[in-house]
Amino acid sequence: MIIGLIDSGVGGFSILRAAQKALPQHGYVYLADQENFPYSKKSEDELAVLAKYPGPNWTVVGSTKLVNAIEKNDQTSVLRTLKQIHNQHEKTLFAGIVLGCTHFPLASEKIQAFWPNARLFSPSIGVVKQLSKLLPEAKLREQSNDPIFLTTPNYTHSTMLADRYQTII
Repeated sequence: MIIGLIDSGVGGFSILRAAQKALPQHGYVYLADQENFPYSKKSEDELAVLAKYPGPNWTVVGSTKLVNAIEKNDQTSVLRTLKQIHNQHEKTLFAGIVLGCTHFPLASEKIQAFWPNARLFSPSIGVVKQLSKLLPEAKLREQSNDPIFLTTPNYTHSTMLADRYQTII
C-alpha cells in the first residue's frame, strides 16, 4: 500500500522516518506544502490556553523561530534559538518535553542537550502506532522503498527534499 504524508515542510520527515522503520512493507509519498509554510504562527499566549486547565504543572513553549531554523537546516539558528528558550526557562526543571511540532524531533539531540534530564516525547511514535492499527496487512515490498517527494505550489517532484531527507535518516 502507498501511504501519503502531508506537512508544511520538512517537519513530517520525523513521521516518515518512523513509519518507514516500523512499516517497511509500504511505499510512501511525502508532500511538503511549502507554499503554506508554516501552518501555525500562534503566539505563546495563544498556546498557553492548554495551561489554564487543571492537571500537571505545564509550561507551554512555542517557537516559530525554531521551526524556521529547522526548516532551513540552519544549525546555528537552531542552537541560538534553543539557547534563548533555555535562558527564558532557566529555572524550570522539565521532567518531560513533548515535541508537539513535527519539526522538533528533527532537532531532538540538540533539545536533549539543553535539557538532559527531561524525557522527550515525540509525536512520531503515536502517529505510527495509530497508522499501523489502520493499515491492512501487507507483504514486504520487493521494489525500492524510497519515498516520492512532492512540493507545492505545483505538486512537483522535489529532488532537493529527497536529498535533505537522506541527510537525516
